Amino acid sequence: NQKGIAGAVGSADVKIYPVKVMHDKGSGSTFDIANGIQYAADQGVDIINLSLGGKYSKAIEQAVKYAQNKGILVVAAAGNAATNVDAVYPAALPDVLTVGAITQDKDKIADFSNQGSTLDVVAPGVDIITTTIKEKGTLGDESKGYYVKVSGTSFAAPYAAAVAALYKLQNPGAAASDIAYAITAAATDLGTAGRDNTYGYGKLNAAKTLDPITDPEQRPAIQILEPTKDSHVMGEVSIQARVSDETINSVRFYLDEVKEENLISLINKQGEQTLYNTKWDTKKIADGSYTVWAVAYNGEA
Repeated sequence: NQKGIAGAVGSADVKIYPVKVMHDKGSGSTFDIANGIQYAADQGVDIINLSLGGKYSKAIEQAVKYAQNKGILVVAAAGNAATNVDAVYPAALPDVLTVGAITQDKDKIADFSNQGSTLDVVAPGVDIITTTIKEKGTLGDESKGYYVKVSGTSFAAPYAAAVAALYKLQNPGAAASDIAYAITAAATDLGTAGRDNTYGYGKLNAAKTLDPITDPEQRPAIQILEPTKDSHVMGEVSIQARVSDETINSVRFYLDEVKEENLISLINKQGEQTLYNTKWDTKKIADGSYTVWAVAYNGEA
């Protein structure tokens, strides 16, 4: 604000286009929120941050889809009820980048942060200093502005939106899916190895996201997400891979060598699928060290 606080993008040429959809008590109608999303999309924005959430709304779903069809990445807060984010909207909608909150101490999940299968990444969301009006300010003064410490996933999501904006600035041709991939692929793993329902893909990592390796032109067409490298597994194990090329129409998983007798699973693309999942029963093989291969095909396999 050129007084006493700086945003996550620093001096980069990123512009904020604020659209008010809620009143001063922090609530609003689904109609107003949906209209706000559509209005922002029509202004040509690249990223929409939605630090709000509630029950499913068809109007909001349609508005989010409207924005996504214009190539906009929608970022949403996971919510603060310490419950399942899969039932919180717009966070649970397809292709929304959903953000939970962690503490500043040891990167622990905030006790209020929602968790679940639609959680993508986590970011700082406890005791975040933000601007406020004079009557509520506990920090600052008239010359530097007034500030207060706040907590919530609503304050974690904007960090992800800021990194998304920086990535778009660095890669103007990047699609929304490219940006989301860059953020999740670069996240610092927390909790259980690999993606989990508590931390998603991990802690937002701006430096790694903006590293050239996450450029759409340089990254591999397919990436194994689970199991992670050098992990110890037993019993029935989940295997998950993400593809970054929309022309891919099937994925095959192999054990040790890419040959027919070593095939674990063949998965054909369904709709706009980017994640390919299968199960591997490790009880059928002897104890030892193995390599899982994921091979993507854009023609007949």
